[in-house]
Amino acid sequence: MRIVGMECVDDGAYIITLAIQTHGKVIDLSLSPDTVSIFDDVRLFSKAGEFEDAMSSHAQDQNILVKVNKLFQKDIRGASIDLMNEYVEYSHPIYKQFLEQRGHKKTNDNVCRLFDNVMFDKSLSMNTLRDGNRFSCMVDQLLNLIDPELNGIFVVSVHQKINDNEYQLIYPDVGYNLNLLKIKDFKEFASAFTSDTNVLRSLVDKSSNLPTEEYIRRYDKLIKENNPQLFEEENNRFFELLNKWSITMQNANQIESIRLSTLVDTIKQIIGHKCKINLLDYSCNSIIRTLPDRDRNNAQYLVSSDIENPAKRWGGKSTKKRKTKQRKTKQRKTNIR
Repeated sequence: MRIVGMECVDDGAYIITLAIQTHGKVIDLSLSPDTVSIFDDVRLFSKAGEFEDAMSSHAQDQNILVKVNKLFQKDIRGASIDLMNEYVEYSHPIYKQFLEQRGHKKTNDNVCRLFDNVMFDKSLSMNTLRDGNRFSCMVDQLLNLIDPELNGIFVVSVHQKINDNEYQLIYPDVGYNLNLLKIKDFKEFASAFTSDTNVLRSLVDKSSNLPTEEYIRRYDKLIKENNPQLFEEENNRFFELLNKWSITMQNANQIESIRLSTLVDTIKQIIGHKCKINLLDYSCNSIIRTLPDRDRNNAQYLVSSDIENPAKRWGGKSTKKRKTKQRKTKQRKTNIR
């Protein structure tokens, strides 16, 4: 399904495209007004498509940056939404077939979706955020044991608006990707747009560790004791800690986990207000088990962009013919081959 819509972009505005190859867990479905404003002018491609875990293979993960670099690392005539649509249409049938070959058919039509209204927040981590669920993310071994270098938040492209219908690729060099989980790379990215080093220093200073191991031990004990009231109290306590969390540093040079809204807010502080962001998210999108039921019910309002609910176009005239006939609702996948 092709997305249509219009939105103007000021001359000199930037469009940043990031590829997220990490573990993911949805940790907030009731966003505060401040968090909602952070996600303004953010467009999200989700491989999982719904609040589900994502599956992958080593070959797929290796090919992601190859594909998106080829698609985005060039000057653009028109609007970047055309490239997002193209990637969605490329990805969906490949990932759907991948799932069907492994017996997963329940939500295959809802994979690889494009969201213009980000209504949830999530953790992005080098390791799965454990919450007592014995079923861990299916890409753990792929990302951590086979090739840790596939695990990262990669800068695919930064385009700047030159005129009404043209965006120039200004960063990075073709075939090159910085990994923003590495502080060295994050500093290199920031230095291309600002001389202010306080943004990253402030980010690192926010680092805190979540007591997940302690929580899981207490969770196991309460399950054995069959005490629902204490179990609920423990869940709420952990969720309150999670709500205050934004980033965890593995060491001085490496980010272990970061909140999606924290990542987006930091990028916007670096680039400035003339900043719009495309997120290509290949991480799992299941909801953390501790999320309260009152918030979990908001999952039903997840709506992807389509012809009846068009995504905003960040300037430029479409170089594609618009479809007047709606096709079957399909979502799209990450690069696989």
